[in-house]
Amino acid sequence: MVALKYRTDDNAQWGAGLGRDLQPQEIDQNFYDVEKRLEVVEQNPVLPNEIDSISVDGNRMTITMADHTVFGPYILPQAAFRFTGAFQPNHDYRLYDFLVANDGLYLVLHDFTSGDTFVFGADAQGPFYQFILPFPSNYDIAFFFPGPPGLGLVDGAAMFAFRASARTPFYLPAGLPDSSAGLAVAPAAALTCDIYQDATHIGTLDFAAGSTAGTFTFDQAVQFNAGNTLRVMRPAALDDTAFDLSILFAAVKGPL
Repeated sequence: MVALKYRTDDNAQWGAGLGRDLQPQEIDQNFYDVEKRLEVVEQNPVLPNEIDSISVDGNRMTITMADHTVFGPYILPQAAFRFTGAFQPNHDYRLYDFLVANDGLYLVLHDFTSGDTFVFGADAQGPFYQFILPFPSNYDIAFFFPGPPGLGLVDGAAMFAFRASARTPFYLPAGLPDSSAGLAVAPAAALTCDIYQDATHIGTLDFAAGSTAGTFTFDQAVQFNAGNTLRVMRPAALDDTAFDLSILFAAVKGPL
């Protein structure tokens, strides 16, 4: 390829020109030379310097390019997770705080100040929390009374009693849907056992004559906190045919 021909002088760029109009052959030669140079570029494109590998050692990241150029190491940002325990009212929570609420573990998604109660809500910045991990909420309470139910107990005495602790508050849901009661031998007549929270009547356990499966009358959910006692009372009328009473209360951990 020959050098391109120019009419004028420009020492800062192409140098000395011919000082005259270019001849048709000279113009064509310029176009031809530019075309050949473009063909060389098209046939031999410049390859980009791509990333060959990325390595991470601890919190340091290094990038190596295809031409062996190395960038880094760069310090990687690290999230500052903090466990804050049970939900705290009117507390200044920070991004990446963990807290325990009613039914599990939550992650705080942005800085905010909590209200009086735990609310799985949002503000202008978006949701307050991400639900991370559910905690088991089932809390089964089982009783057994051998022989005829209430035999040997005075009227008004409890056959069973269970005292709630400060560590594990629980509640019995309305209707006691997952609870069950049974007898090894059915009563000859209808049998009823009252259920109490402390001194408050909260429901009954009933067996129809000839039935070994008990049914519950339990109109509303009842919360048991530290010191509250769940009691199943002796039947007002004993039945010496009924035998071996067993009860399972399917409670739920936590507050209502």
